[in-house]
Amino acid sequence: MLVEGLRRINGTPSRASMLAAMQNLGHLNLGGFDLTIDQNDRGGSHFTDLTLARSGGKYIR
Repeated sequence: MLVEGLRRINGTPSRASMLAAMQNLGHLNLGGFDLTIDQNDRGGSHFTDLTLARSGGKYIR
């Protein structure tokens, strides 16, 4: 999402141009992971997942 925002900047990158680009991303499909971002909906995705980690730092899922 960040890279796509950077690609959509018109002109010189700045905080303001990055914010404008990110607010106008609209619908993105990132390899099967759908995101929708606009000025009224900045939540991006409603997907949640549970990741379990063991004490040694190994992930179960």
